[in-house]
Amino acid sequence: MQDKENFLAMLAAIVDLAKAQDNIITMDEIKELLDDSAFTAEQMGHVYEYLAANQIRIQGYIRNIKANDEDVNITSIDNATESDNEQEYLDEESKKALHELKEREERFEKEEASYIKMYLEDLEAICPKVDGEMNMLINSLRKGNRSAKERLLELHLREVVDIARSYRGKGLFVGDLIQEGNIGLMTALEEICTGANRVPTESIPDTLEYIVNRIRESMEFVIHEQQDDKILENRIVEKINFISSCVKDLAEEFGREATLDELVEFTKLEKSEIADIMELAKDALSVSNDEEEK
Repeated sequence: MQDKENFLAMLAAIVDLAKAQDNIITMDEIKELLDDSAFTAEQMGHVYEYLAANQIRIQGYIRNIKANDEDVNITSIDNATESDNEQEYLDEESKKALHELKEREERFEKEEASYIKMYLEDLEAICPKVDGEMNMLINSLRKGNRSAKERLLELHLREVVDIARSYRGKGLFVGDLIQEGNIGLMTALEEICTGANRVPTESIPDTLEYIVNRIRESMEFVIHEQQDDKILENRIVEKINFISSCVKDLAEEFGREATLDELVEFTKLEKSEIADIMELAKDALSVSNDEEEK
């Protein structure tokens, strides 16, 4: 069983990957990230249950099946089974790790709720709109009236919060989403004020919809940007783990550190790629500098 810190890191990588894929992940992806060879099927089942409880859909996973009046905790497409002498359902370290991760998520949710409450309290000082005001302001802004821009900004701040709430659970703090949404809002109002070509002018509702779309675009951009970074980071971690495993296997086989050329032959990766990976993990990986004899 992996130690608690490694387990938490691997579980976090699974959650990040799933969120980057619209909260969907395959069993193969989970097994690849979690190194399921170190876990029993029941332990993996507990991980699947944790992900499912966090609204992450696992392709190829069937849960809580009953057969012949006996509870079956987990089954899968590949019909994995347990040996009679399998180890305890989930060791204490893994239980603690899952519990700590759950507590961390709950703290994050409480921080978000507290932030939204305080932010909305600040917005209470803004005077509510009156009948016909929005149409008047849009028409005025189209003519370049910047005082209309300031008032329209105020009137849309609550809508930015509502939109940000709809993107919660995507890996970004709601405060960051609100900030990005406000940038999108200000950009849209400036484009309307200056008569940018992309701004629809057919009707007031079209212009208001344009403002909302620009707010959403700003939030979605930063979400996708972060998810792309996390996917890249996860792939790098996967390669580091793969190279690390190969280094250990070759050291056991040869009774010494493998050379870089031996590692290239064993992994079928480019030498430059292995060198880059090992530079990122130079404290964890080591190969011989001797390239002469294999």
